[in-house]
Amino acid sequence: MTTQHTSSAAASVAAATPAARGLSLSQRERIRSAIRSVVVIAIALICAVPLYVVVINTFKNSGDMAADPFGLPTHFTLENYTYAMENLP
Repeated sequence: MTTQHTSSAAASVAAATPAARGLSLSQRERIRSAIRSVVVIAIALICAVPLYVVVINTFKNSGDMAADPFGLPTHFTLENYTYAMENLP
């Protein structure tokens, strides 16, 4: 009785595998590649957003930075760069 139960369990597991569902090896590779691409893009965005915020905020005055830290500056200014060159070692 246990061998029948085990063989039916193995058959149900085999039915759940991608090969049993009709996916070929190339289709499974495409799915893996798509999932890999989504993960890499997500990691790239996690790294790129803080860099974007820093670079964009260097061209804003203090009021623009406080009002909208993620948006483009309303008036591009280089006063942060002149302040850094004049006052920082």
